[in-house]
Amino acid sequence: MLKKLITYFVFAIIGLLLGYFIFGTTSEVSDLEINESVNPIGKWSCSMHPQIDGEENGVCPLCNMDLVFTSDVKEKLSSYQFRMSDDAITLANIQTIRVGIEPPNNSILKLSGVITTNKENDAVQTTLFDGRIDKLYQNSIGEKIRKGQEIGLIYSPELYAAQDKLLTSISYRDTHKKLFNSARNTLGLWKLNDKQIEEILEAGKPIVNFPLFADVTGTITEILASEGGYYSQGDPLFKTSDLRTLWGEFDAYESQLSFLKIGQEIDIQLTSFPNEKINAKITYIEPLVNKEKRTVLVRVFIKNQKGILKPGMFAKALVNQVNLNKELPILPKSAVLWTGKRSVVYKKPFSDKSIFEMVEVELGRRLGDFYEIQSGIREGDVIVNEGAFTIDAAAQLKGKKSMMSNKTIDSEIHHHENMKMELKDVPEKKDLSAHYNR
Repeated sequence: MLKKLITYFVFAIIGLLLGYFIFGTTSEVSDLEINESVNPIGKWSCSMHPQIDGEENGVCPLCNMDLVFTSDVKEKLSSYQFRMSDDAITLANIQTIRVGIEPPNNSILKLSGVITTNKENDAVQTTLFDGRIDKLYQNSIGEKIRKGQEIGLIYSPELYAAQDKLLTSISYRDTHKKLFNSARNTLGLWKLNDKQIEEILEAGKPIVNFPLFADVTGTITEILASEGGYYSQGDPLFKTSDLRTLWGEFDAYESQLSFLKIGQEIDIQLTSFPNEKINAKITYIEPLVNKEKRTVLVRVFIKNQKGILKPGMFAKALVNQVNLNKELPILPKSAVLWTGKRSVVYKKPFSDKSIFEMVEVELGRRLGDFYEIQSGIREGDVIVNEGAFTIDAAAQLKGKKSMMSNKTIDSEIHHHENMKMELKDVPEKKDLSAHYNR
């Protein structure tokens, strides 16, 4: 009987101990479970403004909406950053490039222009005296003339009277030499040579239709006179040029001037002969900027002994030697989005994550299909070079900052501060965490 009592007593003590451990810690376990459910891993933010990071039971300072809890947040993204899925990146054919400072292979500077005549070899054939053009032997562009060649006939009353005066003075050549020489010199003022004057004296009568002789050599580039027209002394009949040498005149933008200098060799590519290149040197860079086109004229000297080149041909100048700044990063044009006064690119701040960030950059000189970047990015950054517009459209759909955003980061912060000041009188919600911890 005593043994049974001892056994019951032992079982009772064991039961009390088990009850204490089981039921005595119930409140602590409950409190722990409540605390874990109230404070899981994540953050409180606004549905309309995900950049807001607040506290439990708070309100958004921008729109006064209740903050909601977002769990399992792996990274905190700014308003200039957003994430894209791998499928979306593949579908949009997004390609990236790592920024470098080495000169690109196709950084050849290209200038557009036209082939012109060599102005130093241009000339104008004029009339030597007043009269009517009765005949022009050269009446089409492209004809060649040489100095001293007869080019037409002219009737000049003044020249006729001068000839008649000379013939009259023959009778007193021996007695009044000064009068005779004066009449002879009058014809010399109209550039008649001694041979022509002697022919007049031998003929014994004035020449009515006096021959016109060319005083220039070259190819006719423009005809300004016609048969039957009356022209005064010095009026132009046609323009000529020696086409054995030509000029190439090209337009260079202000940002390209630092790459050009007098004496620099360039290659000229013609639209008419795309497979041929002509080597030339820069002989002149205009000191003034064209106010309308915002360009500067760059001129080169071209030899044209074979006569292949024609004035008026369109041409491109390819500048091979580009003076690059080895300290500035270089980006292709496809990576840069222009937004009026701003230029932006999209970069990947984390190389192992599909996160993109809009960055404002300051463009430097243009290097063919590339740009020097003066600020905003640096060597080694990963930049979107294909599909930047698609990235920007995705940013707009996600409510993030994009190339169309007019506000800068500083103005955005200032706007948020003003919103907080306007909402300072909104009553804060009570913290209910103490209620759950009772």
